[in-house]
Amino acid sequence: MKNNPQFHSRRRFVIGAMLALLFGLALGSTPAGGVGAAALQASGCGPLVVDSGPGGAGKSINGFLNDQYRWYDSACRLRTAALARNDTAKGGNAKQFTYRLTNGSTRAINPGANGAGGFGYIVAHLSNPSFAYSYGADDSPLGSGNAATYKKIFTGRNHAIYQYTLNYVRYGLTQSALTNHSIDPWTWINGPGDPNRQYVTVYNMPVHIQWMFATGRDDPVWSVTFDLSGAPNHAVDSDFRAPYGDMQIEGGDGSDTVAGVTATSSRPWAVRSAWTTIGTIHSPTAAHPMMRCGQPTWMPRWGWPGRR
Repeated sequence: MKNNPQFHSRRRFVIGAMLALLFGLALGSTPAGGVGAAALQASGCGPLVVDSGPGGAGKSINGFLNDQYRWYDSACRLRTAALARNDTAKGGNAKQFTYRLTNGSTRAINPGANGAGGFGYIVAHLSNPSFAYSYGADDSPLGSGNAATYKKIFTGRNHAIYQYTLNYVRYGLTQSALTNHSIDPWTWINGPGDPNRQYVTVYNMPVHIQWMFATGRDDPVWSVTFDLSGAPNHAVDSDFRAPYGDMQIEGGDGSDTVAGVTATSSRPWAVRSAWTTIGTIHSPTAAHPMMRCGQPTWMPRWGWPGRR
């Protein structure tokens, strides 16, 4: 998203994301909002609870100390979300979700095995990554690795809000470069010794991430604020990708079979297609023939109905 007058009001915006996929709305659960908290209480559902571990020092889940939120959904079934306390080593995001299936069993959703494990952090890519490279930095680091503070904004019987605050550095043109049109924004900067590096500087971008939980809702509400008000207009050219992460949403270990794949692409000429497994069974880690068809950007997959 370019930093331009269209967003002058004022480069501060909020993205809301309902985490339906993670919590199985596609599996037949009732849409949030259909049952009030009072009705659920009357039917015997318990209150929302936060488990912060012994002495409030954090509950150990998947190698992190977490604040685990426990609430009852629209069907009065218990759900949980473990939010890791950030320690600059892939914290500051959700490390586990659990929810009850229609057969009475509990599904646990844990992080993937790669370095992107967890869910609910941010990532942003510069249009010209050399601006960051010239400072010896990555232009799009995983936000889960940034030092962050965490805070229980509000905890009530039926509602709770949890917040992470961090600084995600962006690199852009200086005010002088903008005023004097010293270089084009796509000018490649060849390291710290490049004469044009003087026209590039570092801008702080404070980020606030909030999770809201409520009795009677199947899904938490995730929202984020990116604040580039400290950068001059047109200084930073960056996209924003959030919520970001990698979770084993089928509740398995990656060995389950794949029932189908939906592929889309950011390229305007690309075909958006879906494939359903009818012959050879694939695992989530297996290569798929569709990878030879235009290298699609997004590839959501779903499992066999029997796994729901």
